[in-house]
Amino acid sequence: MNAPDGLTKERRELFDLILGRKGDDARLEPAISAITAFLPERLREVLKKDGFEATFVIEKHKPLAAAALFDGRKKGCACALIGGASGPDVFVVAPFPTAGVIADMMLGGDPELAAPGKDRAPTRLECDLIGQFADIVGRALQSTLGADKAPSLIRIALSKEELRDEDTAEPLVAFEMQINFGAVSQPVTLAVTHHQLLRMTRAEPVRIRRPHPESPAKRNQKALAVSVQVTGSINLQPKSLAEIAALRPGNVIAFPSDDDANVRLNVKGRPLYNCTLGRQGANYALCLRQPHRVMTEVLSGMGMPAGQSEDEDDEDE
Repeated sequence: MNAPDGLTKERRELFDLILGRKGDDARLEPAISAITAFLPERLREVLKKDGFEATFVIEKHKPLAAAALFDGRKKGCACALIGGASGPDVFVVAPFPTAGVIADMMLGGDPELAAPGKDRAPTRLECDLIGQFADIVGRALQSTLGADKAPSLIRIALSKEELRDEDTAEPLVAFEMQINFGAVSQPVTLAVTHHQLLRMTRAEPVRIRRPHPESPAKRNQKALAVSVQVTGSINLQPKSLAEIAALRPGNVIAFPSDDDANVRLNVKGRPLYNCTLGRQGANYALCLRQPHRVMTEVLSGMGMPAGQSEDEDDEDE
């Protein structure tokens, strides 16, 4: 039995009730609840696997039309459209300052040095980085909804005029989210089409278990066996531009004294330990002193608490 043309919303709800059908609101609710409860953690985990550090909080959600994504954003925003062959299913909308923070994070910036972005349109490189972030959002959304495929980047739009008619055809549910990178917190909107929300196949998302703070998590031995690049870096004494321009092959630059040397042990370019420089036998050596704060938190979250700084000196001077 087909519903007659021109059926009002009230009449359609009555037909749904009589025929035992679920309305759109009832069918969308499980997916909306899953995104609100689980997407921030899934997104943090996917970013962490790719070597990035950020946390997220979803504050509220509301119905929205795609044509209204740019409304009320006087300073402008970047909108990443992700989806499949049929068109965009998800819109990741970042005001220009947020776009700058996302680009800094995707470049591997240190969260401790994070600063608010600027009120300007993103550069071409920054648009590429926003697109990479949108792909990560798509992967986290696939995991949250249990969808068969992850939506991937289609293009970046910097104004309402760049949206096409087919982009605005589907109704959306917009999730207002905060991205926290270091001490910087910026808003970002995640708008998902009803079609994408109804692809949810998992009746009840699996709850993520976090390691108990008093008992280290069981270690993944296969992951711990992976080899990673380890480097040591030394901050030398500041030099003027004239001194740097005068450098030639064969010049010798002295290290700072052991007491003043600012040395770090890095893993894949990320600081792990603050160190001092010394010798062990005939070789130069690094003496580990204090774990880097950010890495300490990461290791603790994995159930591998980093060691504390030592008072005794093990170097052979």
